[in-house]
Amino acid sequence: MYTNDYAIYSVFFLYILNLLVKMFYLTAPDSTVPLSTEQLNVAIQDLETALGISEIKIDHFVLSLPHQSFDENGLDETEVVNFSKSVQDSVLPVWAKLSELRQSGRIGRLGVAEFGKQELEILKTAAEAQGLAVPEINQVNLQDCCVLPKDLINYSKEQKVELLTHGDATGKRERENCVKGRGFEGTLHFFLLSLLCRCIQQSVS
Repeated sequence: MYTNDYAIYSVFFLYILNLLVKMFYLTAPDSTVPLSTEQLNVAIQDLETALGISEIKIDHFVLSLPHQSFDENGLDETEVVNFSKSVQDSVLPVWAKLSELRQSGRIGRLGVAEFGKQELEILKTAAEAQGLAVPEINQVNLQDCCVLPKDLINYSKEQKVELLTHGDATGKRERENCVKGRGFEGTLHFFLLSLLCRCIQQSVS
């Protein structure tokens, strides 16, 4: 149970800080099963319960796909075909749900992690074809790249995609250990990385 005092504190905290939520889907290698929208719904409910706030407004939501890593050299032809198929078959159902939340105002900015220019283009094209939101944020792990490719930087500027770096856990075991430390234990094959340590201080105008 969460006390009223905790809920009041949580509301006050979210007024002065932006809330960034990053969701990692953890699936078996080479899985072709679509990402679960039900897991997404449960994850957001868990977050609301943890903070004691219903109908929470998430300022930044970053979707981290299973087995996705940043490659500064880009994709070859086969990888482009495979990634395009993965987006159509696995990613778009969850992206559609996130787009609903984005369009309703429940999510302020919607993004992805470890995408190069080609991946951003593929997701953007697929999303636009279905009238969905396009990526507005792209997080890149510092361990994967020291200098971001110029084509990614230029594309992000043109498309108004915010480029961010991070140092989140990369392995499945590290991520599972991380979620246990934050109280999100369970059988679902994902976890939310959020709460106080993931908040970004709001800019003062």
